[in-house]
Amino acid sequence: MDKRCPLGIVGHINIPCPMAIQRIKAIKYNSKKIKNDNMPGCPFYVMHQLSNYCFFQYMEKYGNNKESCEEEISSYLLISIEDVKKIMSDIMIKLAENDFLKDYLKK
Repeated sequence: MDKRCPLGIVGHINIPCPMAIQRIKAIKYNSKKIKNDNMPGCPFYVMHQLSNYCFFQYMEKYGNNKESCEEEISSYLLISIEDVKKIMSDIMIKLAENDFLKDYLKK
């Protein structure tokens, strides 16, 4: 799996990840509008049952060589399309400011 897994799972799990389920439920039933960073559960969740809701398992099995559209990303992460667009814009700005990337692109 990945060293960032909060449960420290090695390999793949054969049941839905309990921490991912906890985060998904917290997002779905968030009546207090708690920020995503402060919610219980695993921050590496994905709304994909065949990968047991684990982002790392999803990427290994289904994410390689695939570009996801904004609608797909928003449905997997339970966020709005506008949030996906804002996040992608922020990422592009950070990448443009990155000195390593500037040097790499000059080559």
